[in-house]
Amino acid sequence: MAGIAVADNGITVIKPAASAGQYGTGAGQIDTPVSVRVDAGDNVYILQHVHTSGPKFKSVITIYDKNLTLVRSFDVLKKSMVDVGWDRASNGYYYDNLASAFDIDGDGNLFILCGWDVVVYSKDGKYQYQFPVSAFMGWIDNTGNETQFYYPRGLAISSDDYVVITSGSTRDRHEVIFIYPEGKIYKKLDVQVSDMADIVSDGNGSFYIVEAGRSVIHSYDSALKTKRDIRLDFNGTYNGSPASLAFMPDGNMTASANGIFVYALNGSIQAHFMDNNLSENDRSWNRLVAANSTGWLIMVSGMEDKAKTPKPVNVYRFYDGAVVGEPEQADVCSTFLAMFGAAAALYFSVRRF
Repeated sequence: MAGIAVADNGITVIKPAASAGQYGTGAGQIDTPVSVRVDAGDNVYILQHVHTSGPKFKSVITIYDKNLTLVRSFDVLKKSMVDVGWDRASNGYYYDNLASAFDIDGDGNLFILCGWDVVVYSKDGKYQYQFPVSAFMGWIDNTGNETQFYYPRGLAISSDDYVVITSGSTRDRHEVIFIYPEGKIYKKLDVQVSDMADIVSDGNGSFYIVEAGRSVIHSYDSALKTKRDIRLDFNGTYNGSPASLAFMPDGNMTASANGIFVYALNGSIQAHFMDNNLSENDRSWNRLVAANSTGWLIMVSGMEDKAKTPKPVNVYRFYDGAVVGEPEQADVCSTFLAMFGAAAALYFSVRRF
C-alpha cells in the first residue's frame, strides 16, 4: 500500500484514505478543534474555538455529512439574565468562549458544556434552551494574584438519554452528575478519580473517565458502581492522558496521544500510526479522533498542524488488525471498495491522493 513510511521515532506513517475541510477562521473552516462526535447518521460534528481578534475566540460547531461534505457551521450562543457587557451577539444572546465538550442525543440534539452551563441546540443549529450545572461541579480560586476558574470538564449522553457531566478538578468533590435532558438533576455519584479530564460513553451503557495526566482509563457500568481500570499502552512513546477517546463498532477503542492508537478493551495495543513523519516522544499530538458506525476512524487536526497535514479532517479504516489508508493504485482501490462496499465508496468519492 502506498503512503506507508516510518516517522523519526519509529511510528508507522499512513496517508489517509480521504480528507476534507480547510484550515482557517472563516465560515466552515477549522481553527482549533476541541471535541468531535459522530451522530447516528454518521454525520461528523466538530466543536472548535475560532479566533476572532488577537487572543479572543468564540465557540463554533462545524458539521460534515457522512461523505465529508460540509453541511453547516454555526456559532454557539447562550443567554444571560444580565447584560454582561461583552461578546454580545443580538436579541439577548452572547458568543460563548468556554465550550469544552459536547455530545448528541438520539434525536440529534446537541448538548454543549459551556463553563457552568449546558446549552442545547437542535441538529439544524437552532438554539433551544440552556440550564446551569450544579454549583458544586466547579470552583473558583481567588487566593492567588489572579482568580482562576475551574469548570466541569466532560459531558456524555447516556444510553438512556441522561446528560452526564464530571466535576473536573474540584478540590474536595470528585463527582459525576446525571441530569435529565430538560436540566433537572437526577443524581450525583462519587467516584475515586481525583482529576477528571473527560468522560465518554461507549453507546452500550458503560462510561469511561479519562484522568488528567495519566494513561489509565476508568471504566464504569451505567450505574457507576462497578469500576475497572484500563492502562493504555502508548508503545513507549508517550506518558500521559489521551487527548481524545472514542469507541468503534467492533468493540475496540481508539485514542489520540502521540499518534492515533487502536486498543482492545483490555488496553492491549492493536495499532499505532500517524499521517506525517514529524513527531516527538512524550508530546501529545493534540488531534481529535472519532469512529462512525461502519468502523471508519475520523481524525481532526487544527491550524497548528496545517504544515503537517494538508486538510483538517482525515479518514482511516481499521480492518483485520491493520490500519487501511491511501490505496496504491486503481486495482487496489477496487479491491478495497469491494471489501467494504458502499460505505467505503462514499468516503473514497470525497478525495483520493
